[in-house]
Amino acid sequence: MKDPIDQMVFRVLDDFKDGIADGLISGTRSETNRTYHYKQGYDFGLTLYDDLNDYLEDNNIRVSRYETFE
Repeated sequence: MKDPIDQMVFRVLDDFKDGIADGLISGTRSETNRTYHYKQGYDFGLTLYDDLNDYLEDNNIRVSRYETFE
């Protein structure tokens, strides 16, 4: 059986990672996950999204959503 503290840490990290993914990739907040750590991750994901877009714009880099890398 896993240590309860380890279980809590993994749950917190999973919520944070889910929030980052939603903020950075989809831009929509989960209807079901309302934990503090999810919200922190979501806000961080939105910040990463904005920073990435600023960087791409400042360096005149255009990326197509449908571009494939081979």
